[in-house]
Amino acid sequence: MARKSPSEASYAHLVVSVPSAAKESPIPPAAEPDPAPAAVSAVHTELRGRGRPKTATTLRAQAVQLGVYVTPAFRRALNIYAAESDLKPHDCLLEALEEWARKKKIAAPVRVDTEANSKRGGKGSGS
Repeated sequence: MARKSPSEASYAHLVVSVPSAAKESPIPPAAEPDPAPAAVSAVHTELRGRGRPKTATTLRAQAVQLGVYVTPAFRRALNIYAAESDLKPHDCLLEALEEWARKKKIAAPVRVDTEANSKRGGKGSGS
């Protein structure tokens, strides 16, 4: 069966109808905003004070992402080395960046000093 070209297509047999309920009750105008969000915000602020710092201490909030392209062979070797050393590949790369920064006498910290990193006994912001 061949398709009809767009110029041959007819939509005359289609009927557009509006449900009777839509004719009778139009959409109500937007209601006044409820003052409850302010109360919710106050409760949320109070709950944040319980064991949660008010400032952003996540790594994502304090750091910038750096993308590096390497060969698949290097990636495999890095993953193998990290597994044998009981480290994460990310930590191995950060150690290499810290060593490079020391050699080039770059005083800026490589690692972000987050609260979670400090609790785990991480290296912090040392370079």
